[in-house]
Amino acid sequence: MPARHRRGSGRVVRSLRRLFRKVWRRVTLRICGWTDQGFVVRGEDWRACWMGSPAPDRDSFRQLIDDTYRRVQGILRDQFQVLAPGPRRVFVFCGTPTEMVDLFKLAQPETSTEPPPQSGYFVPDDVVLVAGDARHPHFRYTVAHEICHAFGHHARGGEPTLPWIDEGAAGFVAEQVAPRGFAVADIEAGVSDWATGGLPFSLRTMLGVEATDIDSEAYWRLGHQAAVFLQFLWDDRTQNPRPWDTVRRAFNGIQPEALSAIPSFECASAKPLEALEQQFRAYCQQQTQGLILSRQRRYGALTRAPERFN
Repeated sequence: MPARHRRGSGRVVRSLRRLFRKVWRRVTLRICGWTDQGFVVRGEDWRACWMGSPAPDRDSFRQLIDDTYRRVQGILRDQFQVLAPGPRRVFVFCGTPTEMVDLFKLAQPETSTEPPPQSGYFVPDDVVLVAGDARHPHFRYTVAHEICHAFGHHARGGEPTLPWIDEGAAGFVAEQVAPRGFAVADIEAGVSDWATGGLPFSLRTMLGVEATDIDSEAYWRLGHQAAVFLQFLWDDRTQNPRPWDTVRRAFNGIQPEALSAIPSFECASAKPLEALEQQFRAYCQQQTQGLILSRQRRYGALTRAPERFN
């Protein structure tokens, strides 16, 4: 999930923040590289720091980050036609949830609210924070999700965008890098009525809401629904390519009206948004029927105490 924060009040303030973040990244990387529990690994376009204990195998960790970075980069190039230069360097910090929250507050000193407990954060200036165990099957999903936020931030020139495209694209891409399964996201979001055509949000609400309009719980659920919506449009692109073109333009910030998604989708679909929503509901019902019960048995723990890998 990207950081949501207040804008700077002037050029001097922004310059100081940029300076602080540069110093913070370098100092933190060096300190972590000197600790007994942590280590730093380096790739061509990224730096990753493991801070937690017990530490994973160093070579395996390096391979995991590098493979994930390259997969995200390739998917965005092939499916979203991201042509803008990517992040100059992504800094990935991994450790315990407490350590990641502390680093988040250090990186975002202007944020007055306590960050919500979650497994991933993206902070402008290409800092990715990931909490959890590198051996957990969802760890790579979280890394991919947050790195996608970094690429999107650069593709749009640092301009903010609406949650449906920001979180939806990150979830859609991460699912391809480290598949968790449609029904798993459904179970985690607590919306088992998807199998009967129910949705947490109408498309009109999902496409129009801003990050400041909803709380963290609703934001998380909206992100899950948006990721499935993008999968629906991608699967339908052969028969109806124009809606996916709207997604691509919104992700890249090519045209301002793409961010006003409701008229864009109605124009692209040549039908009212409600008709597109009926197709989406039918898609969700088709995808989840027969999967929900088996996945609930397999991932029963998630229904009782869902882990949030956002």
